[in-house]
Amino acid sequence: MIILKQNLDISRHDMSSKIVITLFSLFAELERDLISLRTKEALAAKKQQGKTLGKPRGTLQKSKFDADLDRIKDLLKLGLSFRKIATLLGYKNHLALNTYITKRQLREQSS
Repeated sequence: MIILKQNLDISRHDMSSKIVITLFSLFAELERDLISLRTKEALAAKKQQGKTLGKPRGTLQKSKFDADLDRIKDLLKLGLSFRKIATLLGYKNHLALNTYITKRQLREQSS
């Protein structure tokens, strides 16, 4: 590998190439640590100012199940289990469907 701007060839396995690679990796790690530190400090300052962080409790976000909402309601009315509904609609995770139905209180609506 050749770094054009600095005219460095780090494809060789000599001592200077190893030093350059080590320095670049060290600088990258330091930059990640500094970004993390600044982020944590900013969040702590916001929290100290009394601002709440994150999304409000109870907020329902978009879901992959939204596209099949009417079909899910119909299948719930028929009394099918979460596992069967997930299988019929082609979803692999019936537990996620269970969470979706519970949070949106679809089970009570279908009865």
